[in-house]
Amino acid sequence: MEKRITAYCKIKNQKLIVNGNLAFKTPQEENFLPFLTLLYRNFQVDYPKFFKMDALSKLAFLTSHFLLHNSNFLQEETHPNTALIINNSSSSLTVDKQYQLSTEDFPAPSLFVYTLPNVMLGEICIRYKIYGENSVFISQSFNIEQLIQIIKISDTEKTPTDIIAGYIEQNGENYESFLMLIEKSEQGIALTAENVKELYHLNP
Repeated sequence: MEKRITAYCKIKNQKLIVNGNLAFKTPQEENFLPFLTLLYRNFQVDYPKFFKMDALSKLAFLTSHFLLHNSNFLQEETHPNTALIINNSSSSLTVDKQYQLSTEDFPAPSLFVYTLPNVMLGEICIRYKIYGENSVFISQSFNIEQLIQIIKISDTEKTPTDIIAGYIEQNGENYESFLMLIEKSEQGIALTAENVKELYHLNP
């Protein structure tokens, strides 16, 4: 049985899109972080650690939350063989700048811990008890062809039961996220570059 896209989620331009449906849109213009807080409160997400995260991790966490809660993924309590493969463009640049400014007075440990983009994956793994391999790959924009290639290589070598993959990007007020749940299934969408592009550009 081949792996297929069984769920997907996108956050961009103050919209939350889940499995092709517009799940939420702000009634008025919101800055990036207030918008994420609005999403969190509107859907009654119960995870207080969210408020301690940096901006990139908050975006990754919420995208994974809406992805996984609109799939069958959470039927299992732990996920020892789930892999995370994420593409990103700006790394942790926003919090890097904040940390650099803090060093002029006293270095802020709460900022330092987020000065690696992989930390956003750690937040997802902790929340959902995911113990598989995880990686962040940096490119100028969402490199779908590269992502598909990496997924196929990881599937051959490690044989993860399922994969959470996509693009998480944030630099100041510029942000977007797109995650897919990829599982062995007879249903869902074929995992091809063309299909991923179509889902990524979907704007209901």
